[in-house]
Amino acid sequence: MTWDSKRMITEVAAGVFFLQGPASNWTIIRETRQPGSGKFFLVDTGYPGDREKLLESIAHCGLTLSDCLGVVVTHAHSDHIGSAKFLAEQGIPIYAHSLELPNLKREVSEQATLADFSWRILIPRVLGWLRHAVRAGGLADVAVAEPRELTEEVLRGLPGAPELVLTGAHTTGHLALYLPESELLLTGDVVVTGHPLSRWEGLQTLPKLFHHAPEGIAVGIQKLGKLDVQAVLPGHGPYMRVERDWNQRVQVADYWPYR
Repeated sequence: MTWDSKRMITEVAAGVFFLQGPASNWTIIRETRQPGSGKFFLVDTGYPGDREKLLESIAHCGLTLSDCLGVVVTHAHSDHIGSAKFLAEQGIPIYAHSLELPNLKREVSEQATLADFSWRILIPRVLGWLRHAVRAGGLADVAVAEPRELTEEVLRGLPGAPELVLTGAHTTGHLALYLPESELLLTGDVVVTGHPLSRWEGLQTLPKLFHHAPEGIAVGIQKLGKLDVQAVLPGHGPYMRVERDWNQRVQVADYWPYR
């Protein structure tokens, strides 16, 4: 199926545009408190190969790159920071939790490698996903030389009154972003609703080989479950409206061949 920005963009709440990319998602959050303002920020940017789709989605929302206040990175995996380096070169600040900055600068790398998949690369579903990842630039140099810490002061200046929730586990500095005004939760990769490697649909975790510290995933989900949430906007899969105690219905990805 051909990717189409008009079909894949959903305004989940006023000024919050969720973009389901070909294999990884991003979100555009624009200013709504000041009529006529075109200011906005991004949460994640997809793969390097998604750059034109990212720019197309910004234009589709009636916005221009010059009004971008910054990019908030949930975590520094290649499928989430693919255009961060390009955007930084345009003068747009790239923000992450202080614990994630070494990953973003590629001083360290807490990302699954081909070696981690081992014999699993022979499985057609895995091989197909890996081919897409490589073609989308998953092996490209995506390091950001001078990322900035996402501080409380920075958050206060962003649309939607976002709040940072450090979950860790997927990477050391993995964060979720909570929008209390609309009760939306951007979960990054601690909770997803689908993935090319998964046969499941709905709230779920990624297989443990994707996580830097898989033993901490349940703790991170428990932390997120304390928030009042109407919808989950994940790093992979469609956005999902949820009910109370949604966190207790997250399926743990313990299926073959990832047990």
